[in-house]
Order: sequence, then C-alpha cells, then structure tokens
Amino acid sequence: MDEQYTQCIHSIQGIQGIQGIQGIQGIPGEFGCTGPQGIQGIQGIPGEIGNTGPQGIPGEIGNTGPQGIPGEIGPTGPQCDIIYTFINLYTIKQQNIQQNQSIIFDAFTACIGDCSHSPNTSEIWIWKSGYYFISANVNQLQAGKFSLFKNGVVIPGTSYGSLTGSALQITSIFNISNEDINIANSISPTNMACKIEIVNNSDNYPFITIYSYEAIGNNTIFQNSASIALMLLK
Repeated sequence: MDEQYTQCIHSIQGIQGIQGIQGIQGIPGEFGCTGPQGIQGIQGIPGEIGNTGPQGIPGEIGNTGPQGIPGEIGPTGPQCDIIYTFINLYTIKQQNIQQNQSIIFDAFTACIGDCSHSPNTSEIWIWKSGYYFISANVNQLQAGKFSLFKNGVVIPGTSYGSLTGSALQITSIFNISNEDINIANSISPTNMACKIEIVNNSDNYPFITIYSYEAIGNNTIFQNSASIALMLLK
C-alpha cells in the first residue's frame, strides 16, 4: 500500500467498545488540609422558651452594711387637741340608800373642765357633749343593784349587782349628747347641764347600806364607802 492509502485508513475511527468492569477501589488518599472557614450563615429562628428550672438554694445572708447618715428632722406635727374634763368623787360615810335614791358624795379629789359637783350632794353636772369613761366602786352590805343614771334615766349597760354584800364595781363608756345638756344649772356657762348619779334601783331590800370602816396599820383613817371617776374621751 502506498502511503496515501495508509493515512486514509488511520483517519477512520472505529466503533467504541463495551465499557469494561469497574476496577477495585484504590486505597483512600490522605486527608487534605482544612480549608478556610466559610462565611457565617443567617441566624435561625429562635426556639421556644423552655420551662423555668427549680429555684436554687438561697445563699447565705450577707453582712449588715454600715448605718446610713441620719436624715433631716421632719417638721413638727400638729398640736394634739387634749380635752381636760374629768372628775373623781368619794364618800367615807356609811349611808342607807333607799330604793330609787342616789349615793351622796362628800368631796372630790379632782374636778377639771366642763363639770362640777357640790360636796354632800349626789349629782355630777356636765355641760360638754362626748363619750365618757366611768369607773365606780360601791361597798354594799346587802345584796342589791346600783345603776348609773343620766337625767333621771338609767344608762343601758351600767347596771351592776350582787347576790351578797360585796365591793361592787361599775365600769362603762357612754355618750352625752347636746340634747342631754338640758337641765338648768347656774354653774354652767350656758346655765344648762346634764345630771349623772349612781342610784339604788334594786327591789329586794327597802334600802342598801354602803359602809366604811377604820383602817389599821397605815395612815388611811377610813376606806371609801363609794367612789366614782368620770372622764371625757377624745
């Protein structure tokens, strides 16, 4: 064959043959170097808040800090409105108090403000309205009952009695209203006052004896057979 013919044969490509069977995988090569860190991705959506955990054990109490500097003294408050109206009466005489009659008081140790009493009378005169506290003591020889009267009418809750002779005590708080100051009395600045008395309103004896006796061993000559203290409350 001449050279021109040979080149023509070589230029024609033959049909591709069937792919052969894959060979056995070779041994993995060594890991390469770590590449540079990539750009940070977009932040994901936050997850739901978890449940609150249990409370921890309280820590120890710290030391007390130093005392602070005292503040400035505040302004003086309003002046207190004190009402001076009170009286204390007593008697050391033995008396037979008839039914519906009052205890007579010899004298007083204090009589201040809008009130008055004349020695050896039963009436306490008051010409200021308000709530009053009263404490009275009666040494009665027989069983009976005594009550506090206001303008000739018993004050509810002020009746006390005993089934035997005893030292009787009357304690109460009661009200004197402006309407109660309605009995003529020249001692009052308005010539009107309210009358307070301790009355024997028992019905088992014609009279009740209140008694006193001479004390022994001290400077007091007689004990009180009856006493009463009355004070206006504010």
